[in-house]
Amino acid sequence: MFIFNNAKGETLYNNEVYEEGFNNTIRRFKEKSISSFKNDVIGNYLKGLQDTKTNIKKSEVIPTGIKSLDEKLGGGLRAGLYVIGAIPGMGKSSFLLHILMNIAEHKRCSLYFNLDMSELQTSLRLLANSTYRNQDLENMTINELSNPKLLLDGEHIKDSIREIYRKYHTTYDPYINVISPTLDNKGNDSAVNDVASVEVAIKNVQLFLNANPVVVIDFLQRMENKLSSSTEEDNSYSVYDKRLEIDKVINELKRYSSIYNVPIIVITSMNRSSYSKSSFNENSEYDLSFSKESGNIEYMADVLIRITAGEETTVLGGPKQKKICLNIVKSRFGLDHVSVPLDFIPEYAYFKELEEGDQL
Repeated sequence: MFIFNNAKGETLYNNEVYEEGFNNTIRRFKEKSISSFKNDVIGNYLKGLQDTKTNIKKSEVIPTGIKSLDEKLGGGLRAGLYVIGAIPGMGKSSFLLHILMNIAEHKRCSLYFNLDMSELQTSLRLLANSTYRNQDLENMTINELSNPKLLLDGEHIKDSIREIYRKYHTTYDPYINVISPTLDNKGNDSAVNDVASVEVAIKNVQLFLNANPVVVIDFLQRMENKLSSSTEEDNSYSVYDKRLEIDKVINELKRYSSIYNVPIIVITSMNRSSYSKSSFNENSEYDLSFSKESGNIEYMADVLIRITAGEETTVLGGPKQKKICLNIVKSRFGLDHVSVPLDFIPEYAYFKELEEGDQL
């Protein structure tokens, strides 16, 4: 039995401590003096709305720049955990990069944990996207930007390419922070795929930039919880199970979104079997356990979106594009069981609203 001393120095056994604490609670309720242990959640929320001492607004809603999506999400992105799933090749990464470009135009900061592609592949997608959205720039596809012969005039970089770089470097790059695995001078991995690195990055942005970043994890299956993935550090892991590790990662990301008041968007791979229950834009039936390492993902997420693809078309004189649909199957902030159709132009990693006559 545990022994404690109370404020008066009297010795109390654990059951007496419980009784004393309970009696104190009852007394405060009777005296209507409960402020010492009850948070004024609503008061703090309202105070935060008018607090001008900091640029970090705890309750802000960040528009994605896609009007039809923002309408369904209740205005845009809030602090919380967003999970976006699709089978490979559906444009998950391109979609999130497009959103980060949108919010960068409004000088909003983001963190993109680039765990799936090379840093150059990601950067070329951003660059191609910037050329398509700026009419004063020469349109350059991802493949064209990957071809040195198209970037050089003899031994010199073409003026049009310099202008593309200048526009991106001054307008978008200051706000989009791509974090990729790198090697230090000893050849060791810097371990940015450790979930703890997400918290460090968020704290640094808030401390040094006084901003709440939109955080994107691309993608979940590459993220690790290194404190629990080693059987040497945790004897309860007799056999390594990725599902258990993903559960811990998701729990940590959920905690970060709450503590630091930021939207955290997680990209995850999906099981192909989940598509058998739904058509392109149908949400009447859906399988919540659609992730490869399902666990608690679908239950911890505040917003759950599944991407499906429709037919591919070619615009006369323009690039190939295909219809994709964002199926919002769960949302704690806006509408669920609704669909947002978009046109996806893979060559530029660009997404646009459907024309009025093309709505599904």
